[in-house]
Amino acid sequence: MYYKLPLTEDPRQVMTADVMIDGTALHVRFEVRYLSAIDQWVISLWDNSNGEQWINMIPLICSHGSTNDLLQPFRHKRDGAGLGSLLVLPGMDQPASADPRQGNLTEFLVIYGDTYA
Repeated sequence: MYYKLPLTEDPRQVMTADVMIDGTALHVRFEVRYLSAIDQWVISLWDNSNGEQWINMIPLICSHGSTNDLLQPFRHKRDGAGLGSLLVLPGMDQPASADPRQGNLTEFLVIYGDTYA
């Protein structure tokens, strides 16, 4: 199953979700931040049940023409069970920039869900 993160242009957004990822119930905390020094949006994920941070401030890079699973390098986490997949996709035909930047995060879809093979 896949979930669309309800993002806005707020420079610091924190949200939690109880989700089923690869058949396992996870209690996830997301933090999305805008870093003005590099004009880039980043995301961090935590296990909200025990406070363990899974990933810290990875850039939201858009998939253009192919699927770019931002969590693929972290498949060893949770004792090899992985964290699922995180995809950034254009939400319109012509976003103002190739990747989310200041003022256009809502032109993209940030999707979290089952591991994309």
